[in-house]
Amino acid sequence: MLIRWAGRAAFGLGLAGCLAACSPWSGTLVRVDTANPDVAAYAERYNVAQDRYLVLTRYVGGPAELLARGGSDADVLIGPGLAGGDLARRVRPLDRLFRSGLLDAAAFFPALLRSGRVGGAQRALPLSFRLPLVVVRARDGDLPSFAVTPEELAARDAAAFGWDVELVYRSAVFYGAGFRLLPDGRIGLEPGAVGRAVDMARRLTAAASGGPFEAPLLASPLHGAPRTRPLVELLDGRIDFFATDLQGFLDIPDERRGLLGFRWFGREERLQPSDDVTYAAIRARARNPRGAQSFLLWLFDPATQAALLDFSRREQLTGFGIAGGLPALTEVAARKVAFRYPFMLGRVPAAAELTAPAALSADWRALRDAVVLPWLRAAVQGAEQQPLARTIDDWRQRRSAAAADTEHIAPRTAATAR
Repeated sequence: MLIRWAGRAAFGLGLAGCLAACSPWSGTLVRVDTANPDVAAYAERYNVAQDRYLVLTRYVGGPAELLARGGSDADVLIGPGLAGGDLARRVRPLDRLFRSGLLDAAAFFPALLRSGRVGGAQRALPLSFRLPLVVVRARDGDLPSFAVTPEELAARDAAAFGWDVELVYRSAVFYGAGFRLLPDGRIGLEPGAVGRAVDMARRLTAAASGGPFEAPLLASPLHGAPRTRPLVELLDGRIDFFATDLQGFLDIPDERRGLLGFRWFGREERLQPSDDVTYAAIRARARNPRGAQSFLLWLFDPATQAALLDFSRREQLTGFGIAGGLPALTEVAARKVAFRYPFMLGRVPAAAELTAPAALSADWRALRDAVVLPWLRAAVQGAEQQPLARTIDDWRQRRSAAAADTEHIAPRTAATAR
């Protein structure tokens, strides 16, 4: 279904160009760059609901990075990484929407809304968030019913577990690694917390040596069905649990999911979302700021989001919740999600239980996958490496230099072509 909506969005781009240039259509275009295909379906709903603006969506793998490079001409951007201080000058302050009563700050999870404030101004609005979880067999009643800590997982039979590098990373965050964007643009972290997570994983890996599961530290983090389904088969006896998120849990076939349960990964009174919170922001140089504002006011209306949850069920969209995560509006999360997803009954955290991940740089998703997770895996395996902070700095410097070289080469190439 997502492919169908993405196709419609691409078709809409050409159609809108024709409408703008070839017809008396009186609306104005609103361009949206997004990392989530479901947003194309939302845009289509908005276009049907009114005739003043026409929203065009373009799928972009990393809207925040594209904006940081100055490569986005969108009015609205929707995706992770838009709340970092490195983008503060590139997005419009949104405080006026709250002062005028067009948006209600009390409608949001407080910690998530605060995470979108940079330099004393609301720069990004949290749209949805993901909570890390572990999938367990339904009969495993010895785990806490709502959330589980790294120590509680580690206390299980060391010879039968599904500890992977994603859990090492989440454990480091749980212990206070504090990955965050520093004022000078570097990424800050607490080495002691990272070391604690690595040491625990080393002990578990050593204890599992020779057990029924010979490779307890899995190769890479889980991102949906390609990794989730094989691991479900292992829950029949080879492993006790594995890490994923709600999208990964939803990707498990219904007949198997009924035999499984899940626990949030963390502490019940202090659950922290994954660092891929989805935000919406208006570009500072938006060509249609009024249209952008209109679309966001519609998108952040609780009634709209409740209708979108019903719509996704009716149209059988495969993306979980709102834009792939739990809604950042407390009322929608608390009252509507369980109706759409019965397995979520009693699972939505209260506002006071939710903290927010630190605001990170626009390139954090790429950095995390390319540097942080491989570094953690190598560290657990005992490889000698330079400190993680140094590795991060080196990677970012190389990437910046490569981008600068590309910018210098491109004009000469164009001139040569002429």
